[in-house]
Amino acid sequence: MVTDFLGTRDGATYFVKGISSLWQLYDLGSEYPLVGATMPNLWLNDETRISDYAHEGRSLLVDLARDDRLAALARPYAGRLKLVRGRSDGASVSSLLVRPDGFVAWTTTEGISDLAGLEAVLTRWLGRQHKSR
Repeated sequence: MVTDFLGTRDGATYFVKGISSLWQLYDLGSEYPLVGATMPNLWLNDETRISDYAHEGRSLLVDLARDDRLAALARPYAGRLKLVRGRSDGASVSSLLVRPDGFVAWTTTEGISDLAGLEAVLTRWLGRQHKSR
């Protein structure tokens, strides 16, 4: 029966998602359902995907709103955080922080109104800020 199940496309997909943690969700106490889930594989308008920037093992601060305040918050974390700026048509978020393991730690959907929340999450996941040089 298991062999028959795995021999189907739906069965194999179900099995692979289950063992690969694609269905894993961490409850990080956020009102946003994407927080605690694996990062979305959004295409940016420059033909890159968010996942293209995740190869260095650093956290990603994805700024789809092109808000200079995010760049200023990211600067003290240079070396541990990569700022990715761009546009993504049809994205349901305007910015997100992705941990090095690919899980979303913070997001916002309508502009950047929760800068204090982002600062707290940056401190939680990346530690104290280093002074920019």
